[in-house]
Amino acid sequence: MKDISIKTIINAPIQKVWETLINIKDYSKWNPFVYDISFDKKIPEVNCNMLFSVRFSNGKEVKSKEFVTTFKPPKLNNNKSALWVYRFDGFLHKPYMVRATRIQKLKALSENKTEYLSEEVFSGLLKAFLPVKEVTKGFILQSNVLKELCEAK
Repeated sequence: MKDISIKTIINAPIQKVWETLINIKDYSKWNPFVYDISFDKKIPEVNCNMLFSVRFSNGKEVKSKEFVTTFKPPKLNNNKSALWVYRFDGFLHKPYMVRATRIQKLKALSENKTEYLSEEVFSGLLKAFLPVKEVTKGFILQSNVLKELCEAK
């Protein structure tokens, strides 16, 4: 079951959307939700550790340690789909207090139209206390800005 699932149609080729989505050095220029990411490898590849700086719509800012589990660019799927999955890896992950997996999928609907799906699945003993509404607002805002940016280029 998905706790959050946001789907957006972007009028741009899948490769353009993918390149924008994974260009994490420019997140501070366009992404209002995850406004900064530090990482331990050149690109967010499998087994990469990332530290997100997240800004919720209520102004609260948090840091979130993440670990990449899947990274499949469009070129690995004949430019038909792409997948980037990472999990929350903060100190609350290990004792099963909070588990979260973020799934970002791209699907080419045509040469110049891409479906962007952003999902998050939560579990753990503290699941009921997670700010799901704020995260949902952030996902919607991020997907709308991603759409605007990709369609403007």
